[in-house]
Amino acid sequence: MSVQEVSYDHAIELANAERYDEALVILDQLSQAQPQVVDFDCLRARLHFDRGDAQAAFAVLDAALAKLPGLPLHPAHRWSSRGVIAHRYGMLLMGMERLQEALPWLEEAALRNGLSSGEWSARLHAGLVHYRLGNFAAAGAYWYDLLYRAPDLGAEDILGQALAHVNAAGDEAEPMLRLCLARIGLDNPDLLALDEAAGDALAAEQAAIVLASQPDHPHARRIRAPLRYRAGELDGAWDDFATYQRKAPDPKAQVRELEWRHQSGEAEPWLRFAFVEGAADATGYYNAGVALAEFMDAVPAAEAALMPHLIKAYRLGLARFEAYFATGEGGYDDADPHIYSLLCHNLATRLEGDGNRAERIALHEKGIAVSEFIEHWIDLLECLEAAGQHGKAVEVAGDVLNRYPLERDPANVGWIFSRLVSTWKAIGGTEVTSAARDALAHMDARADALPVEERSQTAHALAHARAHFAGLLRNAMDSMDQHDRTDAQAEIEALQRRALLIEDAWLCNQFGMIWRGLGAPQRALPLFELAIALTADDPADQAFPRLQRALIRNGEKQYAEALTDFEAAFAARNGWDGEAYLGAVEAALGLEQRETALGYFDKARVSGAAQGKTRSLYARMETGLRATRPGWKFWGV
Repeated sequence: MSVQEVSYDHAIELANAERYDEALVILDQLSQAQPQVVDFDCLRARLHFDRGDAQAAFAVLDAALAKLPGLPLHPAHRWSSRGVIAHRYGMLLMGMERLQEALPWLEEAALRNGLSSGEWSARLHAGLVHYRLGNFAAAGAYWYDLLYRAPDLGAEDILGQALAHVNAAGDEAEPMLRLCLARIGLDNPDLLALDEAAGDALAAEQAAIVLASQPDHPHARRIRAPLRYRAGELDGAWDDFATYQRKAPDPKAQVRELEWRHQSGEAEPWLRFAFVEGAADATGYYNAGVALAEFMDAVPAAEAALMPHLIKAYRLGLARFEAYFATGEGGYDDADPHIYSLLCHNLATRLEGDGNRAERIALHEKGIAVSEFIEHWIDLLECLEAAGQHGKAVEVAGDVLNRYPLERDPANVGWIFSRLVSTWKAIGGTEVTSAARDALAHMDARADALPVEERSQTAHALAHARAHFAGLLRNAMDSMDQHDRTDAQAEIEALQRRALLIEDAWLCNQFGMIWRGLGAPQRALPLFELAIALTADDPADQAFPRLQRALIRNGEKQYAEALTDFEAAFAARNGWDGEAYLGAVEAALGLEQRETALGYFDKARVSGAAQGKTRSLYARMETGLRATRPGWKFWGV
């Protein structure tokens, strides 16, 4: 914990003890040292107000607003900081019963603070001021939105006000306050001392009252849709969803409808799925993307059709966030820096291929700039390494490891370390090998000092780090003398024994490749076969070890078994290199299947196998094919 955090906590303790002058001395110092942290000024204002000096409190907030444009803040943080100050301003005015003056401040605060921030209650307070001023429609709109998007935030406070209004107003009650009751009945029936069935009945009753006078009220339709779905009235549920979407575009609700259509037995509903583009809701697109990703995980058959829509949702959300950051025009759903950062991460990790690598790096850097969290760096390091930016990758990893001790986040810090060792493997060299060995020993000692549960969280990542280090050793062995080669091989064996305490096909593949590269196929084969067993339920994951097993079987002249493995690997995945296709040529020639061999030879040629490290193997297969050509054929293969 930083000195500033300790001082801030101490200031709060003094304030709670009503030692305002002492607390203000600390807060004044903190504000001067870190003017970009507006929480210090907001607490200063609150303490002046609590000791009876409202004029001094407003002066502090006015000064904070005045200096805000000149502070070195990301636009996202400048707007959210303005929202924090506006919230404090509105709450002080509200405490003085100056409700009309408080309202614009609270409404701005409600626009500038996302629901994942500590300032979410700005929406609750803006609704409360509207309620106390008699504008029940506006109060209901603020509160219903809060209940719909975050059912656990403010529900008890809203319930008391909404219930009092509905009981007092009877048939003339504001529809949005009725729907607040309905939403609580659906999502939090326990607050009404109801079970789920009774909560649903209350929701249906309140929605029906609203729909009796406004048949297409979007939010009443949205409440009724799940009730109809659960009752088996599917056409009615779909009609409610359609009406709701026409009047209040909601991408997250579209995913819910997709789930229900699939669960109800509709054939491949994902083939007819498309996101609305007009939703004024950046966070909504993020939430919809997360929900769609979960649906794809649950229904793999839908992934190919839905992946473009997933990426589109994230891009729509990204555009709305960035437009808000640039202009301040939008709403609280466009204002949350943390959600923006998560969205950047999710989009980056969904973009595949070398052509998207620069965008992935840029997305991670943009996300880190507004709300850094360690998962960003794991994928960013992989991108930097793949892009050949090894120096930058080492620098970034070192910076993260200096700021995040292993004890703080054992699993993710372990993966950062694993990426660092992978980058060192790509760099190579005697000094790097020595540094990597020392770093691994140091990280092992740190992990061994952790409690059992935390230590287990690092185990998988450190197993990957061992595999990367083993690869670094293997790459260095070509330049070693026989004595050093023997030592290095023994070290690889020790790394493998410890790493394979974790059941992971990737680890088996990595160590299998090391032994195959060292000319020890008999040691590699059991590892590839274990990887095949561990991926038995996923042909795509099984493809790589099956191909490696096929190459080893070629060496043992087991051509029939090898060709079976090659064909299975090619059926499961695309994008193989020339060595893979030349291996299939060799197996087919061994079985005297000339036409099959020709087909794979063409693929090898297209993949560039005639050049580079596969050039000699290509020439050998070409010679083999020429030897099998018909007597009338005097050219080519």
